[in-house]
Amino acid sequence: MYRLKCLQGSELKEDYVFKNKKEVKNNLVDYHNMDYTGSIPLKKWTLDQILDYGSWELIKIKENK
Repeated sequence: MYRLKCLQGSELKEDYVFKNKKEVKNNLVDYHNMDYTGSIPLKKWTLDQILDYGSWELIKIKENK
């Protein structure tokens, strides 16, 4: 499970818990598509590239079982 930390200090999305990295990537692609104007679609970017683009830090958290 994962959480995001906004490195710009907005605390946006910091209360979300994601099941896996794919879910994180899909969420950030959807979020950034509204303001992205580049020629390569965000869905083709790696997770690390999207994290850098939006100034996010990915934090792995323990699962509660």
